[in-house]
Amino acid sequence: MGSTGRFWRADLGIIPQPDLESFMNFNDDSAAKLVLHFFVKPHPDGYHSSVTETFIFCPNKKVKTRFTPYWLTIGPA
Repeated sequence: MGSTGRFWRADLGIIPQPDLESFMNFNDDSAAKLVLHFFVKPHPDGYHSSVTETFIFCPNKKVKTRFTPYWLTIGPA
């Protein structure tokens, strides 16, 4: 799953991408790209846990500077 936007804004500043091609070609130096990877992790005791990996691309220092406080607030683990 992917998204683009200015996630540090109160409304998350989502910039809709209608398909994978537009997401891949997205090139806005004032916004970030976000990719989420969801999977289920089995445990030896028979339980399973859901895991989310988050990947962020900030195209420059300005976007990274704006994004960092948001990321620290939502609690990366």
